[in-house]
Amino acid sequence: MTALWEMRPQGVYAQLAAVAVGLTVIVLAACPIPGAKTRPGVYLGAALGEPLRDFFVRYRGVAALILALICVYRLSDFVLNIMNPFYADLGYTKTEIAEVRKVFGVVMTVLGVGVGGWAVAQLGLMRSLVIGAFAGPLSNLVFAWLALQGADLPALFIAIGVDNVASGFSGTCLIAYMSSLTSAGFTATQYALFSSLYALPGKLIASQSGRIVESSAAAAEAGGTFAPLMGLFSRLPPEAYAAGAAKSGVTPAALGSGYVVFFLYSALIGAAAIVLAFIVAARQPKPAETAAP
Repeated sequence: MTALWEMRPQGVYAQLAAVAVGLTVIVLAACPIPGAKTRPGVYLGAALGEPLRDFFVRYRGVAALILALICVYRLSDFVLNIMNPFYADLGYTKTEIAEVRKVFGVVMTVLGVGVGGWAVAQLGLMRSLVIGAFAGPLSNLVFAWLALQGADLPALFIAIGVDNVASGFSGTCLIAYMSSLTSAGFTATQYALFSSLYALPGKLIASQSGRIVESSAAAAEAGGTFAPLMGLFSRLPPEAYAAGAAKSGVTPAALGSGYVVFFLYSALIGAAAIVLAFIVAARQPKPAETAAP
């Protein structure tokens, strides 16, 4: 059982199934006996049912869209769980990666958070939320550019700087938005629900990130759809992607093509957040309309 739980990527599905089973047990325990309420049902209704009812009543007609937006808003960021192997395959040393990500990257994230807070205050919450929906996917395109540069340190600074500023900005806007959705009586429960939802889809989809890179590289190597991308890597130094390509059984140019395809894919899935952000912004009820009856 432990082996299944820790297996990658299948283990995440086993964990999800276990969560579903546990949730089913809780629901069954909370179901009312005919003619009487059970104690678990009363507790669950007060802790979860009432906060959910309050949210759906206040945002009737748009509540499902809001929850969908929260689920996909940071999707393009969550799938980037293969960055350390990517940097290593490009030829950066562990010291270079650590210094740029953990020192410069942290500074850029703080800068992004500050810009996000300023935008919310000056431009308004919904406008900032829409801008943040664009920031995440577009910043991923910088990594597609980085994939073509080899182990160029200034390029690494640029890519991580842009991505961390964008991530800090969009994260701040999302947190501010989720906070605005809560009501005074259920703040903790509703915010806990929102913050759980925004991470769940990304964690599930991110389990396939490495497989997408490998399958795209194999397709390019075999002369498939992505084969034309291999020509973009003809001028890279021979050490770029060499170690990773040897492990994957493809040429360095094919592996580089796989990474480019993955970063384009990670930007493309962010389009759902952009569309939903526009729809929710257009249909978002005014504060007076969201007051609980």
